[in-house]
Amino acid sequence: MERDWFDWTSLIFNILATAAGLFGLFLAIRAYKIGVNAYQVAKNQGRNSFETQRLRELLALTLDDEARDELLFEPNMAFGRLGVRARLAMLPKAELPIWRELGRFSELPAVQEIAPQYAKDLWEIPVHRRRDYEESLIANCLRKEIYDAIRVRVE
Repeated sequence: MERDWFDWTSLIFNILATAAGLFGLFLAIRAYKIGVNAYQVAKNQGRNSFETQRLRELLALTLDDEARDELLFEPNMAFGRLGVRARLAMLPKAELPIWRELGRFSELPAVQEIAPQYAKDLWEIPVHRRRDYEESLIANCLRKEIYDAIRVRVE
């Protein structure tokens, strides 16, 4: 049997169609991988945005005089009333250890109990001013933890 021009044309079209199909399959696999990657990035970005918003809400509590006083002088009650416990539950457990420790106390704890790493210079403060210093030190520690957590998410 002899081959004519129609057979050769069919063979060429079949080869081109197969090559185009394989190229299309390669593009589809590549697009799928890019899509999965984009989904992961969007998911992580959404989570970071959500957590950053919760951190901003906690920071606002430390900047508001009334809320800060409630946090410092009645931490256990304030954690429920101000929604701190719920906000902390939405964040990773490893973050904000001073905040989490503060919620266990019914009144302002000593700095040594809640943040011993910051209490090393406390003995230099006169005794009659030590309590005021502890209040501001704990408030600053709470803010610093939030700033550090936000910095991790932004960088």
